[in-house]
Amino acid sequence: MDKRPRDRVKRWTAAALLLLGACSGRPTSPADAADARAAPDSAGVDRGGQDRSVEGRSDDGPLPPIEGLIYLSEIQDLAGAQQGAAYAFFTPDPLPFFTVVKALGAGCAVFPDDEVGPVQYSAGEISISGSYSFKLKPEAPTKPGDWLYPGMLYPDLFAPGGMVSVSAVGDQISAFKIEASGAADLQPSFPSGTVSRSAPLEITFSPTSGELWVTLTALLGGKQVKGGNIRCTGLAASSGKVSLPQAVLGALPLSADTVSLGAGLAEETVLDRPPRDRIHVLAAHLTATVRKLVP
Repeated sequence: MDKRPRDRVKRWTAAALLLLGACSGRPTSPADAADARAAPDSAGVDRGGQDRSVEGRSDDGPLPPIEGLIYLSEIQDLAGAQQGAAYAFFTPDPLPFFTVVKALGAGCAVFPDDEVGPVQYSAGEISISGSYSFKLKPEAPTKPGDWLYPGMLYPDLFAPGGMVSVSAVGDQISAFKIEASGAADLQPSFPSGTVSRSAPLEITFSPTSGELWVTLTALLGGKQVKGGNIRCTGLAASSGKVSLPQAVLGALPLSADTVSLGAGLAEETVLDRPPRDRIHVLAAHLTATVRKLVP
């Protein structure tokens, strides 16, 4: 077990919690994961990943085309406190995570509140090795809406620009191995004060290469508002700033009183195996803050 200090986890702020919580299943700590690996497989998954008894996954008939995502997300607040989360999910193509509900322009769109969907498939045990090495394995969900793969929480999942190796032993989805890259820290600057629905929003940073992501999560009383999951992707980081048009801010639900903003770099690697499946490894490092929303 990695012995690096975990004190930053204790300073994990609301902004990071909200960004990770917006796409959470059942995150586990490294200690919990170690206990699970040492215990009998109550979910019926053997070490080869061959399981036909896990609830919450589909075993009905031949598989449709599958889209999968291994999402490695590092979130830090403006003071530098950081937490990371690793998730894996495989659903019928297209994966809800990538499905646009409403396009807003400027690379932005509203995405589903449920980014996984009710039907999930297994690729068996998944090994991930970056700054920290660990495994994700399918387990029987404890309640409706849980993901087949519980997530893993750890502050540092990858080194900036460093390699991340992701491999699965195979199950319903055949074995795979993907070599991906970790995203660098962009250190963006957000406007001070409130965020207005009736004005554009500018975020600045040091010009760099890579793909910029901006996320906006609408909140009411600290909880995510339905229809308030906005993501802007494919933006160039070379200019040192991004300006989100008013149409993006105006798309936040009127019931929301605050918005969780995230901005940073994302590195995506895709394994395309037509007609069977397409598997994405996405490593993102975002800086997050929560701001009050005004008209």
